[in-house]
Amino acid sequence: MRVLITPGAAGNSSTINTVLVYVEAPSATAFQRQALVEVARGFFQACAPQMAVQAAPLWTELTRTSWAAARGWQNRVLGSVRVGWSGPEGLTVAGTEASGLSVEWPGDSGRCVF
Repeated sequence: MRVLITPGAAGNSSTINTVLVYVEAPSATAFQRQALVEVARGFFQACAPQMAVQAAPLWTELTRTSWAAARGWQNRVLGSVRVGWSGPEGLTVAGTEASGLSVEWPGDSGRCVF
């Protein structure tokens, strides 16, 4: 299994403030969900450690709960951090349905740059 990572930045900034991690499967298995959460959490912790505590309550829930229960893209806002994940029909990458997880934080609070 491979987890693909796409970092992003707001506007013309070179400071990363978002990450999308995904697997090339329309519905993530329990193992894939765990991998997605671990990769997203690790990337977020490395790039915005002072913000990472805001999303901490959600990681265990995302690992243990099936994402297939809700169709489309789901979002949760925790403080100034937005975490999103895809149920069936929630994420399309290069024309193919995928399962993914995103984390977005304020652009001026990260330490990773392109």
